[in-house]
Amino acid sequence: MQDFFSSIGRGLTRAVLFVAGAIFAFSLLVAGLIGALFLGLAALLSGGRIKARRFRMPQRPGPGAGVGRGEVVDVEVREVPAPPPPPVER
Repeated sequence: MQDFFSSIGRGLTRAVLFVAGAIFAFSLLVAGLIGALFLGLAALLSGGRIKARRFRMPQRPGPGAGVGRGEVVDVEVREVPAPPPPPVER
């Protein structure tokens, strides 16, 4: 009997969460439509044109671009000393 009630509780919880998510998604859709309608009406009333805006990424060279293709230089490895520890305040 306890399994029966727990399965009903899980089903009700899923249904409530699904309905809440659907209401949230629908409210976002309505808010977007109202915003688009408001911007369109504001542009029409002010006499301005609605411009389609295009997002453009700046052209950047790829990795390794601009690096000279000179000869490979072999250098000797040297140890870099660690910085001294910070002084302890007392």
